[in-house]
This record gives sequence, C-alpha cells and structure tokens, in this order.
Amino acid sequence: MKSVLLKFSAKSTHQVSVRVYETRGAMRSLVSRLGHVKPNCSNATCWQANKPGKDQVVAEIHLAKTHLTLNTVTHECAHAA
Repeated sequence: MKSVLLKFSAKSTHQVSVRVYETRGAMRSLVSRLGHVKPNCSNATCWQANKPGKDQVVAEIHLAKTHLTLNTVTHECAHAA
C-alpha cells in the first residue's frame, strides 16, 4: 500500500489521505477491518476522517491499483471534496 497526503491548495492546512493498494482484495480487507460498511462490493471508497481538527485530514480515499479508472478517481475525489 502506498499513501500520500494531498492539500486542497498551497496555503490550505486541510488534507486528504489517499491510499493505493496493490489489489482490490487488499483494499477491501483493510476497509473491512476498519469497520466500514459493505467493502465487499467496492472498487474504491472514501469517507470523512475521524479527527480533522487534530490532524487536518478531512477525508480518506482508498483505491485499488487493479481497478483504477478516471471515473473511479473522479468519483472518490468528489466525495472527498
């Protein structure tokens, strides 16, 4: 899994955590362990982060390298925004 923090802009303190997994199965496994609903039907997922006031991460995006498409990335980024 590779992880990166993306800022909304150069001056923004708010960030989005983006994690890319080698396979959809690896992504679904972690999402399931984190307690998120129905990871077994997702090619990607996004949710509001737990402590945005503490770490400035306002959303988390989880993507599977094996299922990356422009539509999937755009869809999850829209949720994060």
